Amino acid sequence: MFNTILNNGPIGIDIVTGPTCGTNTVITNNTVCGHTTKDINVGAPSLNTADSNTCGSSDIAGACDWNCDNNVPVYYDFDDDGDCSKAAADCSCTNPAGGKCACCNPGLFNSIGATQHCYGVCNLIVGNDPNDCNVSVYGDPKIPPLEPPQPKPDLVIQDKSETWINETHYNVSYKVCNIGLASADVSKACIYIDTVHQAGKDVDVAALAAGACTNVITVGDFECTPDTDNITVCADNYNVVDESDETNNCETNWLTCRKPDLTITDVHTVWVDQTAGTYNIVYTLENIGNATAPESTTTVRIDGPPGMDPPPDVAPTLAPGAKHTDRQVPGGLLGYRTISGDCDSIELFADKAHSPPGNIPEWNENNNIGQGTISTSMEITVSPPVDCVDGTFYVDIDVNPNGNQVYGVQYKLTYNPSVIYVVSQDEGTFLSHNGNNTAETNNVLNTVVGYSTYGLTRIDSLLGETTPGTLVRVKYMTIGSPAAISWINLSEVVIADQNANELDSALVNGSVTICLANQPPTAKCTTDDMYNNVGYGVTTFNGSESSDDAALPNSGFVWQTHSCNPPRIGMIAEDPYCNVHCNTTTGGYDPWEEVLYLTDAGGRDATCTCDVIVYIAGDANGDGVVNVLDASMTGLRWNKECDDYAGVCWGMTLPTPAPQDPGADMADRADLNNDCVVNVLDTSIVGLNWGATAPC
Repeated sequence: MFNTILNNGPIGIDIVTGPTCGTNTVITNNTVCGHTTKDINVGAPSLNTADSNTCGSSDIAGACDWNCDNNVPVYYDFDDDGDCSKAAADCSCTNPAGGKCACCNPGLFNSIGATQHCYGVCNLIVGNDPNDCNVSVYGDPKIPPLEPPQPKPDLVIQDKSETWINETHYNVSYKVCNIGLASADVSKACIYIDTVHQAGKDVDVAALAAGACTNVITVGDFECTPDTDNITVCADNYNVVDESDETNNCETNWLTCRKPDLTITDVHTVWVDQTAGTYNIVYTLENIGNATAPESTTTVRIDGPPGMDPPPDVAPTLAPGAKHTDRQVPGGLLGYRTISGDCDSIELFADKAHSPPGNIPEWNENNNIGQGTISTSMEITVSPPVDCVDGTFYVDIDVNPNGNQVYGVQYKLTYNPSVIYVVSQDEGTFLSHNGNNTAETNNVLNTVVGYSTYGLTRIDSLLGETTPGTLVRVKYMTIGSPAAISWINLSEVVIADQNANELDSALVNGSVTICLANQPPTAKCTTDDMYNNVGYGVTTFNGSESSDDAALPNSGFVWQTHSCNPPRIGMIAEDPYCNVHCNTTTGGYDPWEEVLYLTDAGGRDATCTCDVIVYIAGDANGDGVVNVLDASMTGLRWNKECDDYAGVCWGMTLPTPAPQDPGADMADRADLNNDCVVNVLDTSIVGLNWGATAPC
């Protein structure tokens, strides 16, 4: 019998026993579901046979191999011509187009039963046979029965990285992992650099069980060819292993080669004899690249073209981050300079191709120039904050005597009163340098018109100040709209020397821009361990993926948890748990829902929540009791470390489309003290808590 009978009243199949019927009936391969009394009713169960049916109830024991849940259509090949039925036919026995042979096409099977039983008997997809009663009639082409899918291995590259041996050569390290469901035979892993196969660098990879990885493989050395190397490592390079996915064997990245980068970070001058107008140039050359710079030349040009003023200065070899400071001294390569007029404009050129050595390949060939000036006039400068301002901010009034003696200064400072207003003016350290006494002669603030005036002089001294410094620090507040700009300009400046004579000065003004409105931060929170246990180790809370347009101070991260401790502070915070969260309905565990309260530097805030799974001490599998199942988990992942798996901590998330790594999940559970290694400490926790049960 091959029937599909659904919702047919009280009884689906009824085998009535009588003098001439109801015995020796074979009831098999039927789907009989949804009947109120019985799916298969047999008057004489001992005289009939039933097997391999999808049903809910029967008089014959063992008749229902599969239940009525999750039924799927199956298409039979009754005439055994190798081609399944194309469609269901009329169930009438007199139907010449198919008759009772096809009335069960498609039939229904429980989905598990269909997978286990139907291969070779039927197909899970429709066939092409228009008449499944006639062996001479079949579709074109014939559709063979589906074969059950066989598990296969899948080899990938993981934990790929490069390590510099020196400034030009590097090694490549990686693991070959089998993320498939079957063992992989021996294979070879290979490296390609800039698409060229690196002959002689192939690695023999032993057979790998499902879920297993090799130890770290390190191959080298390779010379980096400017400016970048494209590095590809491929598992099963010669395709000797039949895999479930043949497209994910390779892992590629770019490596940036190392180069020096010379730049002039400071240029200033020192008077030798200001009366004679002679001075020295002092400069600092720094290698801000990531490779050593060989000996180089630095040239100087005064007051622009037509050319360099020889001779050049020779700078020594500089390691990455190293600096060279040089001064043109008598008898040196550059010697003293004599100022031309009131001011000299100075340009220094690092690694200038004036004469060998020169022309060092660098990361940035456009940052070799340093500039400075020297003047017989003193300078007074408005020095506002470099970044935008919001709320309170400070502006320094700086003085550079340029060899003059400054005894007293007065000024007027104007600004836009619709954007900012002045709060105070406080004396700096310029005139009081070296313990000199001073007297404030004027300090007026006018917030309506938008200006302030100030006067300061030395007292009880015969000398003026020659060292540059800050005359006054001015405090302002913002009142304008975001992106509004205010000038801060000097005027009515009078500077006295040590003889009470007025000095000429150059004025440098400034401006400030109000910051755009601070937006609230975006809070993102997680824990580095998915599974945690009471009393052992700590849970690490991680807010490092949070972001904001303003600064996120470490003190702005506040973790409110259900541990036995006060809230934890910090972007990364640790907290042990002392209790579990029980579900009173199911009697099992529920995760704790923990909250991160995040506040940025501008006072805007945000929150996020993350679930934290906490089990009792020793309960690795989360079933609420500590026993041999938990001990077995530690044994199965013995000596596993979190670095053995991809991702954060125990690698709970793998790149799409790879499935979640079941090995990593068990290892995280077995790591009962959250120290990222499964060892005797974890097994001891099971032993110390043997037989304990959750209070749920």
